[in-house]
Amino acid sequence: MRKSLLLAAVVGCLVVAGTAQATLPCAAYSSCAIAASNPCTGAGAANLRWCPKGDYGVINIYVTVRNCLNNPLPNCPVRLDLSAIGDPQNELGTASLMIVGAASRLDTSDANGACHYVITGGGCGRFQLTWTATATCATPEVQLCQNVNTYCVKSPDMNGNGTVNFQDTFKYAPQVNAGVGYCGDFNCNGFVNFQDTFTYAAHISHGGSYPGFTMTAGALGDCP
Repeated sequence: MRKSLLLAAVVGCLVVAGTAQATLPCAAYSSCAIAASNPCTGAGAANLRWCPKGDYGVINIYVTVRNCLNNPLPNCPVRLDLSAIGDPQNELGTASLMIVGAASRLDTSDANGACHYVITGGGCGRFQLTWTATATCATPEVQLCQNVNTYCVKSPDMNGNGTVNFQDTFKYAPQVNAGVGYCGDFNCNGFVNFQDTFTYAAHISHGGSYPGFTMTAGALGDCP
């Protein structure tokens, strides 16, 4: 009788432990990845061309939440926290770099345990992005990953205020007039000319203002 009770207790503990492992996010098995779309190509080119509207290039952050049994964990809210240091290109004079949207954003994992965050912004220069993904479906919360990535970017929103308008034209015009400039060289061929103007005109025509947060100023150096 005692052996039967002991066996039942052990089995019960194993079932409870297995259930807990199945519902808890596990950092050891979870994964995170970051990738920039619409990069320039060639030596000394920018990592990314972007626009606050999100119609030019973006940074994608992918998080896959897995439980402690190494299985995908669906329906788990995951918070992404962002912070950034930005160093605008010297050729712009007074300008900033910005990220559209909140510094903290939430997504819920799908049936495959996957979350996807899209980061876009404005400004031209070098910036350092720090990002942390935290699963909030457990108490205490579980930090899944943290990373720091550095990018060189260029945008039709040259002054980094979240919109493309005449203020940016004042910064673009001297570059197209001189025929050179890092920020105005949208096709990354080493020159600023009518081809770049076509790109700039397409973005200034869509209008709109996209709020977000200005990156903290820091000395990271000009992009090549």
